[in-house]
Amino acid sequence: MSTERRVATFGFVRSLKVSSFILAFAITFLGSSNCLLGNAAYAETSAAPSKNTKIEKLYELSGAKERINAALQIGAIMQSQEFQGAVKKKLLELKRPEAQAQQIAQQKADLFKAKMKERIAPLVKEAYSTYATYTDANVTEPDIDFLLEYYSSDVVKSFEGKSKSLSEGITKPLLEEITSFLKTAQTELQAGKPEPKFPVPDYSKEMSAIEESKRGVIRSVIALSFVVDNIADFFKESFDSLVENSGSEAEKKLRHKMLSGIPYKTLVRPLVIIAYDKNFSEEDLTDIDSYLSDPRMAAAKPHITKAEQGIMETVLPKYDKLAEVTTKEVTADLMSKSTPAAAAKPGAKPAVKAKAAVKK
Repeated sequence: MSTERRVATFGFVRSLKVSSFILAFAITFLGSSNCLLGNAAYAETSAAPSKNTKIEKLYELSGAKERINAALQIGAIMQSQEFQGAVKKKLLELKRPEAQAQQIAQQKADLFKAKMKERIAPLVKEAYSTYATYTDANVTEPDIDFLLEYYSSDVVKSFEGKSKSLSEGITKPLLEEITSFLKTAQTELQAGKPEPKFPVPDYSKEMSAIEESKRGVIRSVIALSFVVDNIADFFKESFDSLVENSGSEAEKKLRHKMLSGIPYKTLVRPLVIIAYDKNFSEEDLTDIDSYLSDPRMAAAKPHITKAEQGIMETVLPKYDKLAEVTTKEVTADLMSKSTPAAAAKPGAKPAVKAKAAVKK
């Protein structure tokens, strides 16, 4: 995926991307009502705000602040869930009772999540510093003014209250279609059957019900904002990461077969068009289209995107290192205990060590 498409820079696209991230892995939605602030709030900051003040406001209004913070916070939640499963698996291998293994794994996952929440705070500050330094050096103040005008406009604010509905209309059915297919594919592949083909839903009836003129505006907005590419690539990368996180080569091979035939963009495009038609008027979409096609947007957008990409490249590796260190800390006592609880004779009381572990 290109740098320009890596991070969406438009308010309503931002809402989609963040919500799809959370829906895919935590099956919840993140509201975005705090991300698009009115022009009055910006005007009250200063009669003649400095460029640094404008950059800080742009970081907030554009959704970059929410995107990065959500990526870090949700990353910790996702990892704690994976962490819990891994700990439980390890304890079961050590012959710990099922209930005990579940309890200890939950305690360890909660501890991991709490430690990560505390430790990523400095990364949040570093993320903004990276963004501000690059933006100041590469984006002119007039172009920043244009972006602030865009994000503070009535048409962008009109998307604010509809972001959850928009996300649900796209990411929820997409996730349901993919997970349903994966369950079927896993069953068939494990039974030795040929690799199944993804059953692409037929949305021709819904598509034909949209007026041609409105469909044309929606297609233009989609092309300018890369929303279909962003969502499709995000889902592909997210599910592909499941392959890399598989425990054994056999599991990786099975998951690769299951995921290789999913036509992400084919699935996303009609869902986006239908959701846009349902949630937005043709007039609103036309106004958004005029902003996105403005030469000033074309001049500033690549640099703003690269600023966010710079955050991904500098901050996320540090996050991964923190997660690695935290995992070792939280599981150190478990790794040092190799005496299986189930080795006790039938009817015997649980070992003292096992009791202590449960109380932690």
